Amino acid sequence: MQYSIIKADARFLAVGDETSTKLSDTNCDRLAHKGYLKALGICFANDGTWQIMGTYAYMDIADDTYKYHLDDIVWVDTVEFKVNSTDTKYTRSTQIDPAILGEDLENYTPNSAQHDIRGDYLLLFKADDFEATTDGIKLRIKDFPTAMSDDTDTPKLPEPFHDFISTYIAWQYNVAKQKWDKARELKAILFGKSPETKDGGIKKDLLNYMANRGESRPARMIPEEEIYGRNDY
Repeated sequence: MQYSIIKADARFLAVGDETSTKLSDTNCDRLAHKGYLKALGICFANDGTWQIMGTYAYMDIADDTYKYHLDDIVWVDTVEFKVNSTDTKYTRSTQIDPAILGEDLENYTPNSAQHDIRGDYLLLFKADDFEATTDGIKLRIKDFPTAMSDDTDTPKLPEPFHDFISTYIAWQYNVAKQKWDKARELKAILFGKSPETKDGGIKKDLLNYMANRGESRPARMIPEEEIYGRNDY
């Protein structure tokens, strides 16, 4: 779904008119940025080991482990990791040399920090074995303008869940306008806190989708309380 359609949907949900100028492009872009990162954070949280902080994602390094599951909806800008478990700073990794891609990568031990992305996996390489390191991997996710900088761009989310972004925009708009009944309704669509539906909203559907795609791995339903001005909206 192109961003122009997402914006039109957001305006329709917010004010009942997909061509309304009440929700400006500037405000729409800013709120879409927040909603897009929120959706990416939900997908990362489902993997259970990635932690999202803004446009950065962190994961622990495990003993003797060079291969880490990486959700393929995320556009990775840079890869850094702690070469030694006692390091206080991250080392910027470089992309693996294409000339050695056919080698036995499990035993590949370059003198510098290197990485490769194979499908759903991030592979890390260094001169010796990896040791357990808390928050040992640091990824920078490409900024929102790179992913959706034009009306023809498409967010890298499963298409059935592009409405998370449009609904998020409409929700935040109504919170800002203090239209509490509408804000409450839109929040229920997103997070499933409606006493009438008693479901998990788009968020739960997205979590279930991510949990059941690709390799089998447990779904981790991580509750999140959103506070935007008033606790009940």
